[in-house]
Amino acid sequence: MRQRPLNLGATTIFDGGGAPPGLIWMTYIQLVNAKKAADKDGKTIAGNGEFTALANLNQFFYLSPLKLGGAFLAFNLIVPLSAPAVKGTLGPVPLSANTAGVGDPTLGLALQWNDTKLFGAPFFHRAELDVFAPWGKYDKNVMINPGQNFTTLEGYYAFTMFLSRKTETSWRLHYTWNGENPDTKRKAGPLFHANYDASYEVLPKLRVGAAGYVLQQLADDTLSGARQPDSKERAFAAGPVIGYMGQGLAAMLTHQVEFGVRNRFQGSQTTL
Repeated sequence: MRQRPLNLGATTIFDGGGAPPGLIWMTYIQLVNAKKAADKDGKTIAGNGEFTALANLNQFFYLSPLKLGGAFLAFNLIVPLSAPAVKGTLGPVPLSANTAGVGDPTLGLALQWNDTKLFGAPFFHRAELDVFAPWGKYDKNVMINPGQNFTTLEGYYAFTMFLSRKTETSWRLHYTWNGENPDTKRKAGPLFHANYDASYEVLPKLRVGAAGYVLQQLADDTLSGARQPDSKERAFAAGPVIGYMGQGLAAMLTHQVEFGVRNRFQGSQTTL
């Protein structure tokens, strides 16, 4: 797994927005539990390699009253904390992980549309450009770190569409470009990944549904500029989601199980 930790299924119900201008604080608690390392064909790599991580991300999203082209101008900051742990080996290579620490912060600039309609129903959408800064805890002598030691640029488009008065679907489509790690000389290939959900209001303020994500690396990694064949990562995931949408407070819980994984650890992600 050479790609940095990304938003894989962490955002679900009403991801397209809709909140009025102001400062929004969101905190994510995520448990990643992977009991298998998959190779380029999806087969388990020998060595009983396992990867787990407990992460807490704090996001500060300021939706300003300023408008540009009918959209509110917004600013985004995410500060992650993570505690990775590993067991076993990848073939003959021992796995190693750093201790808990601060990961790479994300800084973003966004345009948020809150007053549009699609087929006569409210349609919320957002376009954002993010930079992952390589400032997190990193040790070149271990394989898995809270920080990644390379810069990443990512653009995404998110939207929420109402299929009926009580049914919504939300999608977030990302394109991710990675810089080179100056210590390892490795550069992870660009990739596409997307989050999706569909939920239904079963009780006032309470929604249930399904959510998941897809990830497909678009080009192989490079090492000192040389292409590394068969290094593209891939993953799919799906699972239940439940959300409480109160006045000024929202809470969501999802558990997503991965399948069809290539060149990554495969497991599950639980996010509150």
